[in-house]
Amino acid sequence: MTTEEKSRLLASYENMSNLGCLEYNIIKQLSLDDDDFIRSQCAALLVNYDNKEEAKNLLLHLSYDLNSFVRTEAYDSLGVFSSNEVIERLLVAIKSEPDNLARRYSILSLTNIVYTLKHNYDDYIIKFKEIEAAESADECKLAFYYSIYLLGEGDYLGNILSFLTNEDYHLRCSVLHLLREIDIDCVNDKEHISYTINTLLLSETSEAVISTALETLKQIGLGDSNMPTK
Repeated sequence: MTTEEKSRLLASYENMSNLGCLEYNIIKQLSLDDDDFIRSQCAALLVNYDNKEEAKNLLLHLSYDLNSFVRTEAYDSLGVFSSNEVIERLLVAIKSEPDNLARRYSILSLTNIVYTLKHNYDDYIIKFKEIEAAESADECKLAFYYSIYLLGEGDYLGNILSFLTNEDYHLRCSVLHLLREIDIDCVNDKEHISYTINTLLLSETSEAVISTALETLKQIGLGDSNMPTK
């Protein structure tokens, strides 16, 4: 099979509602492929086998891949595997992963696991604050702020929203996407988010950010409330 044929085969799995043993065995085999993109596709698909110990081990192996995009996909998929081994691997990654994007995904995946397990929030808030203090990449600092807020530090909402004024429109979009993941119960937080997004829309020039902002307001049920006046 050529690389293109392998990629097409793996891509055909993305829309399948149930991936079985046959598909898993193919993914397992191709996860050792020489091509970086093929391995990254396999890492992304392994998220569908969160009940399979062998899939977790494959992802842990791929998290040490020499290619940063493969590691990124592996970290992302590991977020559904709630085991001590995965937690320890992600803790190491958020401290030592050299690629900013990959490190960001390791932070978010560890947060997802901790939040799902619903325990030791305070311990991880302390850990995240300590590691964030030495973090220099904005995209990773944003991930830490989101994590700390999600685990219970309400004051960190302001830290998250501050990135809506960042000069990098990718980061502004990232903030908006992260806000969709938060189950917002606090009325004051809802009003703060609504006002800040609507303030952004008064001066935003990026079509990508504008469309994402409007969709975010709609998705989290805030509409155009608290719309500032020009």
